[in-house]
Amino acid sequence: MAKFNFLLEWPELIGFCLLVVGFVVSLTSTSAVISYLIIFLCGMLFGKLWYRTKKAGHFKFFLIIFGFLVGFLIGSSLVQYGNRGVMVFLFGFGWVVTYYLHSKGLIFSKD
Repeated sequence: MAKFNFLLEWPELIGFCLLVVGFVVSLTSTSAVISYLIIFLCGMLFGKLWYRTKKAGHFKFFLIIFGFLVGFLIGSSLVQYGNRGVMVFLFGFGWVVTYYLHSKGLIFSKD
């Protein structure tokens, strides 16, 4: 019988929880514009997380971020608000812009 070791498998658990959160958030969006705004802001949030954890292992945080994105895309395909390609682009764009602004010191983040 396999035991769940939270210290070793916490990224998978949090990634799954954020998959569910992303799914629920996308189901509650009422239009494509709101879906685009939410996914862009979430990309910015994860860009900040990526910057703050730049010295740590990135795979576990990538797994968590990817879980949210997949959940959001699955939910948005059910309600059919917006284009999934545009959502992935806006998520990545928000991520990259926020990371760049943090790395150049234009946005400050408390460590």
